[in-house]
Amino acid sequence: YYGLLLANHLWDLATEARAEIGKARDLIAEKLEEEEGDYTYTDLFRLDRFVYDVEENANKVAKGRRLLESLIRKMTGLATEARVELAEAFLTPLDINVESLESYVERAVDRHDLKQLRAGIRVKDAQVKAIRSEYYPQFFIGGQFKFAHAPNRDDQNSPFANDDFNFLQAGAIIGFKQSLAFGMTATKLRKVELERKKLTYLDQLASMGAVLEIERIHGDLVEAKSNVDAAKKARRGTRKWFLAARDGFNAGLEDAGEIIDAVKEYSIIRAKYFRAVYEFNKAYGALQRATGGVVADM
Repeated sequence: YYGLLLANHLWDLATEARAEIGKARDLIAEKLEEEEGDYTYTDLFRLDRFVYDVEENANKVAKGRRLLESLIRKMTGLATEARVELAEAFLTPLDINVESLESYVERAVDRHDLKQLRAGIRVKDAQVKAIRSEYYPQFFIGGQFKFAHAPNRDDQNSPFANDDFNFLQAGAIIGFKQSLAFGMTATKLRKVELERKKLTYLDQLASMGAVLEIERIHGDLVEAKSNVDAAKKARRGTRKWFLAARDGFNAGLEDAGEIIDAVKEYSIIRAKYFRAVYEFNKAYGALQRATGGVVADM
């Protein structure tokens, strides 16, 4: 999503550069034809050379846009020829507060992969307890109580008579069960304990890996934020240079080299600004995933 927003901005920059260089070329050609001003054919040739750089970059951006649009269509289930329209028209930095590294590291426990590992360790703990119980006898007790009374039937007191209508019966039994397969039990216990140790080591390694990943992404986020601030400041200064060079060129006070440099640098610094914004937004999304957060909350 952010990649396509970036590509759209880069395409707009290439279009603007085409327009500005086109205007400058038309002006030089007109002055040369009228034999006015201090322009030379060298200025015209330099502009023609710069046009190639603009077109080359524009072609790269166009190729990237087509690929990103195709990817979004496939991920969203759109038809092959469907028009891709993003919810946002401009790539702007997310309005977030970049917290300290420690605060993000503390949230690593919410990662789904770490939760799954710890749930697996708890399962193995339960299996160890269940297998160890096979070493000990299992006691049990059972009982029975029956009572029946029929007022219109004589109660048979003879121990030899079978009376299904008036009787009182009760009984209980106690016993125990002991498995003698101690060797098999020990083998099963050893296997489960080794599986538990394996999961414990994996959890430790995954936790260390998660901390390192969060540290790396947090560094990318801080770096990208600094780049956004620096590029924003440089963009303002470069725009003033571009406007001064353009006005000077149109008035015949600057040569083609100055307008070429101004257009080039103004396009470059704006492209760097949008790329810094892209890296900032992407880093924040990656940090959300690395800490078990919800990316949709952005």
